Amino acid sequence: MNALRFIIIDDDRVHNYLCKINIMLLTNNRSSVQTFTDAEVGLSYIISEYSHSKTNLRTILFLDLEMPLWNGWHFLDSFEQLDLAIKQQIKIYMVSSSNNIADIERASANKNIAAHFVKPLPKGLISSILNEEGRQTWPLTNT
Repeated sequence: MNALRFIIIDDDRVHNYLCKINIMLLTNNRSSVQTFTDAEVGLSYIISEYSHSKTNLRTILFLDLEMPLWNGWHFLDSFEQLDLAIKQQIKIYMVSSSNNIADIERASANKNIAAHFVKPLPKGLISSILNEEGRQTWPLTNT
């Protein structure tokens, strides 16, 4: 399996750290993991990093729902406006402490969200995502 890249956008620094450590352990330090506590900064990074990429940067994005300033929904509204070439490189998993049915239904209806999980992400779930992603063909088709 080619190494995946990861982006974690969550205002909870502890969650970011634990996710990053688990990803690095599960991929034998072969994955790049970028963390952001501000969704707007995370989106700026994506635009900068992925706009001019000559290769497909297979990326898993763990996105928190409830954050100050830009929440996950605001991020997704802005992400939707990006070029398809960028969006096809990124698979978004909504990760939230909310188990609100309305949030889960809204996440399920969003074509840019692969799945919704309640925090904290267990190590086994990250492992399952890695195994699933290793079997999928990229670029993604989020449209």
